[in-house]
This record gives sequence, structure tokens and C-alpha cells, in this order.
Amino acid sequence: MTNNILYDESLLQVIPQAQKQVAIVRACGRQLIEELAIGGESSVLAQKIAAVTSAAEAAIAAADGHMLALRPVLQTAAEHPAPDEAARAALLAKQKEALRAGAATSAPEPYAEYAGKSDSELLEDIVGRVATTTGFPVELCGSSDSEVTSAAAVEVRMRVEGVLCAKVALAAAGRPEAARVVLMSAEEAASGKDAWDTSGHQVFRRASDVAMQALCHFADRAQQLVFGRELEPARAASLASSSALGDLLLYLSTYRDLFTRPCSSTGKLLALDPVSNQLLPPIVRPFKRTRQALLAIAQGTETCQAFHFHANMFEE
Repeated sequence: MTNNILYDESLLQVIPQAQKQVAIVRACGRQLIEELAIGGESSVLAQKIAAVTSAAEAAIAAADGHMLALRPVLQTAAEHPAPDEAARAALLAKQKEALRAGAATSAPEPYAEYAGKSDSELLEDIVGRVATTTGFPVELCGSSDSEVTSAAAVEVRMRVEGVLCAKVALAAAGRPEAARVVLMSAEEAASGKDAWDTSGHQVFRRASDVAMQALCHFADRAQQLVFGRELEPARAASLASSSALGDLLLYLSTYRDLFTRPCSSTGKLLALDPVSNQLLPPIVRPFKRTRQALLAIAQGTETCQAFHFHANMFEE
């Protein structure tokens, strides 16, 4: 094995781990801002800030450790360039081909029924399809949280009885484009909180963080759907956002057993969360799944895995 090939393989191993630690630091930053905004009794607030800071410092230290592990490989590659450039090129070509194949299998296909429909009609179709697939009530809501027509909707609401309420804010009224997603309790949803609010429960705050990551992933993936297709820009954007919204709603249905499914890695139901410093159930539901897999999970024909943050096997 040449030095450059060793360099490439080491990067592939270390970078995802470092990215995971950076994500933890970002989550700690968001949590710190929320705690400062909420305020409260000074001693309790100080304890919470200390816990969040400690978790961030641990993540930074872990990221530093990953980079230290890579340093010898970087130095060797710089001092002794590999003569076998053909082997290195072959490895890189193989990696790129694998990435293209993964994108091809994971990129969703547009619903054929969407052809020629307006944004509000697309939104109504998505909500109807997801409600039928999951068996959960999925509703279109206006600014006053009451049910409205698709053209006037600014929020999509999914209720999982006895577990949670998920709210998705739309980028504009009647447009099938998700701008933000938040999970909260049914009581909080009934009190008038919308998708731009934050739950008062740590379990839903942490789940909302994961759901936002899922939304970003689905939005990026949906761009692959329209890239290179001969479509009008507005139509391409509408199809991409519709696809991402549909996938997000299917994904949110996987939280139906949030409080009852043990961690797929450790077998435990509760574990100490380093950011909130509370015992929480497995929050992470892997979202880097094909639409077919999301449909199977939503329909109950395939089991959804769940992980605590420290035991997440999918780097999500």
C-alpha cells in the first residue's frame, strides 16, 4: 500500500469522526444560547452552563485526538510521496464511483402524480399521502394554528397520540417547502406554540436538533433529484422542496416509539445526555435512508433503529 493511499484511507476514517465532534460542539453552542435565554435561578443556571461547557470541551478534545492520530500519516505522505500515482488514482476513482452509486440509490424520484400541479396542490397531496401511509393525523394549519386550506397553510402538523406533536414551518403560505421543524408535547402544541417556538422539554429539544439535521439532509438530497433535468427553475425548486418535505414527514413518523424503543446499540432505554445532562431515551433515528426504506419504516414493515447520541453507529 502506498503512502498516498494510506493517506486517503486515513482521511476517510478520521474526518467523519471529527465531523461528529464538531456537530456536538455546535449542539452545545445552541443549548448554551437557549439556557442563557431562558435564564432562571443562578446556581441552577451555572450548573447547566458547566455541563454544556464540559460536553463541548470533551468533544473538542476528541476532535483534537483524531487529528493527532492523523498527523503521522500526513507527515509521512509529505516526506515520502508515493511513486505509484496510478494506484492512488484508481483508489480515488473507486471512491468517487461508490459515492455516485450511493447518490443514485438514495436520491428520491419525483412522484409521477405531481406533474402539472400547483404548489398548493402538491402540498395537499403530500399531506394526504403521508397521513395514509403512517396512519397519523397530518394537518395543514394557518397562523392561528387552526386548520386551513392548502393555499393558506403556513405550517404542517403531525400528531402522534400519546408521544409528541411535530410541527413543520413552511417557507411561504401554500408552498411545499419546509423551513424549520420542531417536536414538542401535545400539551405544548395545544397551548399555541408553533414551529418557530422551542419545547420546554429537553427530550423534544434534542429530537428537534436531529430533525433539523434530517431536514437539511433531505433538502440536499432533493437537489440531486432535479440536477441536470430539463425543468424550469421554479418547477425544479418546487419538485425538490416537495420531495424533501415528503421525506421529512415520513421520517418524523419514526418517532412513534420515542419513549419505548431501547437503544439499538446498548439495549438501554435511558442514558445520560452530555448536552442536557439529563437521562433521555434514544433520540437519534437514522435519516440517511432511501425513500423506499422510509416508506417501509413508516408503514411498519421494517423496524426503525434508535440510538443514544454517544452510541450512534451512523454518524448522524
